[in-house]
Amino acid sequence: MIEDISFKKPLDLNEWAYMTIKMRILEHELSPGSQLNIEDMSKELGISRTPIREALLRLKQSGLVYSASRVGFFVSGVTKNDFDNIFELRQIIEGYAAERSVSIISEKEIDDLFEINENSRIMVNDGRIMEYNRFETKLHNSIINCLNNNKIRDVMDSVDDLLYRLRIYALTSVDNLKSSIDEHAALLTKIKERNAAFARAAMEEHISNVKKRLREIVEFHD
Repeated sequence: MIEDISFKKPLDLNEWAYMTIKMRILEHELSPGSQLNIEDMSKELGISRTPIREALLRLKQSGLVYSASRVGFFVSGVTKNDFDNIFELRQIIEGYAAERSVSIISEKEIDDLFEINENSRIMVNDGRIMEYNRFETKLHNSIINCLNNNKIRDVMDSVDDLLYRLRIYALTSVDNLKSSIDEHAALLTKIKERNAAFARAAMEEHISNVKKRLREIVEFHD
């Protein structure tokens, strides 16, 4: 899962260049279709072209960047196929996680999740949108992590970059955030009631609703 990153230049310039460019893409500072000029980026970051090229090649392997022959590197966009696939995956895994959580999670952990959700509501009301994003991500990850299943965690980690990009899109609509908070509260109530079937249904409904809302926001690139 993505964590906060310090952009202070480290000894490992290859990794620093990779993470710096990656986060700029994920947070839409570099928009889909933008050309990534190695010379310009070298000057901007104050490092040689070699770490930049290595970073772009790694980002190409992960799908965040694509290259055109004799032209250069460009930022990849989110495709409709990517969008549909990740929500299908979330329905399967997170629906299951919500269902299983009712027999695993402790009362204290449930209370902590309610607190996380209320903190996210405060962040939205205060206009601190990026702080909301951290609470929202923590809530979903906590439900998945309570399964203590490394294989499921690995699958979710493998789509972390795409999920992060979609969450950044989600932050552009306050109405979407408020709806998500209310849906989280309904989900957590079902988990607290230890109702496995209703908890799964609440999670699946929430993810379906987010998909519908984001479909109106995301700019797709095929």
